[in-house]
Amino acid sequence: MKYVKAELWNVKVCDSVLHMVHEAYYNINEYFIPSYNISFNIVQDNVNVLVPDEGRYSKENAEKKQEVQVPEPFAKSLKQYLNLRKRIQKDAIEIVVHKEK
Repeated sequence: MKYVKAELWNVKVCDSVLHMVHEAYYNINEYFIPSYNISFNIVQDNVNVLVPDEGRYSKENAEKKQEVQVPEPFAKSLKQYLNLRKRIQKDAIEIVVHKEK
């Protein structure tokens, strides 16, 4: 099986703008796959997959823990998942907008 490089980060996050205003941050472990520009983490038993914003891994927000390897098929599946989620969101918005007219 082929593997790709990933980075394990400890990232400071919050759940909402209200939490951010009150500086209610907490830390999570998050994997970043540079060759796919995709990150994933698990928070409260939910898997989150995202394209990280610029600055997410800045000194102020994160600390790099180590480099690891993840199976390339898994990285490809994450990319496919993001593409599918984007298409579903677009289609759902179109359906809702057309229904409301």
